[in-house]
Amino acid sequence: MNKAWIHDRAEWPRFTWDDAALTSVLAGVRHLQGRHLGSVEALGFDVRAETNIAALTDEVVRSSAIEGEHLDPGEVRSSIARRLGIDTTGHLTTLKYAKLAKCSTDTALRDIRDLLARAIIVRNPGGGRSTSYRLAAPRN
Repeated sequence: MNKAWIHDRAEWPRFTWDDAALTSVLAGVRHLQGRHLGSVEALGFDVRAETNIAALTDEVVRSSAIEGEHLDPGEVRSSIARRLGIDTTGHLTTLKYAKLAKCSTDTALRDIRDLLARAIIVRNPGGGRSTSYRLAAPRN
């Protein structure tokens, strides 16, 4: 039977693992993580700032919920960013995406439409040649 809680397992807290098997998998994950972070930063998103804002937003929203007050995560996120003086307006354009992904603008637009459909990014106000996108607010 698969135990739901780690402390319910018979081997708790004495775990064993195969270093050789994990090392290659972890190295691959670290490599992909580095490539992903580099891509995100190239798009103009400050990863550390985004992570801090996300963590603080989550903490405020959850703490308020415990007290019975339900806050809009988007408003909380915006307020935190403003108070910390963090610019969270990292804008993505079709051309910027095409250059980063080394693809045609048609492919970039198709990829951006997919990201919009999956609510990963949202369209900024405006349009035409100046259309830009930003990361969507974190979902709870």
